[in-house]
Amino acid sequence: MCGPLFWLLCYWLIVESVDPSIKVATYVSACRSILVKLTGVSFVDDAGLGVTSSYTLDATLTPSENKQREFTHTVSNLHTLAQHWERLLFTTGGAINLQKSFWYLMHWVWNKDKPRLATISQTSSSLHLTSGYSATPKTIPRIESTTAFRTLGVYISPSGCQKKQTEILRGHTQNCFSDLSSLNNFPSQAYLSYMLYLRPKFKYPLSCTTLTPTQCKMIQAPALAALLPKLHLNRHSPRAVIFGSSHYGGLGLPDLHVDQGYEQLTLFIGHLKFADENGQMILSQTSATYNCLSVQLHLIGLYLSLVISNG
Repeated sequence: MCGPLFWLLCYWLIVESVDPSIKVATYVSACRSILVKLTGVSFVDDAGLGVTSSYTLDATLTPSENKQREFTHTVSNLHTLAQHWERLLFTTGGAINLQKSFWYLMHWVWNKDKPRLATISQTSSSLHLTSGYSATPKTIPRIESTTAFRTLGVYISPSGCQKKQTEILRGHTQNCFSDLSSLNNFPSQAYLSYMLYLRPKFKYPLSCTTLTPTQCKMIQAPALAALLPKLHLNRHSPRAVIFGSSHYGGLGLPDLHVDQGYEQLTLFIGHLKFADENGQMILSQTSATYNCLSVQLHLIGLYLSLVISNG
């Protein structure tokens, strides 16, 4: 029972001992009124650290040379932060499994005015850390920015790719299809198993996902194909009836895409009310959108004034 308390005390000592002079991830709003410095995030014994580029371009160098120096500079800052965190953790009795750790580098490459994240082959760099009493640096595996990794049951990727998360959720519904199809359940039992067992599996990661309507439909299809016959309904029934409110004659089954929107809004409002780092970053992004909209409205007003004056 005392384990969580002692871990919290050790974690507090680690966080309070982080050197404030070390470079971390820094985000500035478009209006320059919001500055967020984020060392990283952690949960129990898992931690994620991050830095952003603070490299100053050298006018005497070519773009490719500046780019390579920026990579080296950013990775060096990440090495300093990660090694500092490892030393603090080791000092308090912990350790990092370097082979289970990984890192990624996000860099935009422009092709015909369209940005895309650079691959590992396009941004060759490596990260080496020491662990514990060993003075021999070990190479930390690097993953692509489009590769999803698991964190607290949610599969996310820096690029926002939802392929892995879609596969995991689709697997849940296929298992549900097999279970419901093989059992001779009453309609009420099938409905409760869907609502009380399968739906929570869906809802848990939805606040951190950006699944498209097509992906949501594909994920939910096997479960509905097994559930609807159990409810004595045609599996090809209009989805407006299946997902419609019972007040209007619908079945009232939850739509995965609607659940995702609700969970995202709940998390969005929660961060804003809590005013944490995520809330500040949300305000930073909305300020950028607001400024762009203000510029667009200003240009429209300027255009209208020119039209009126010319008329």
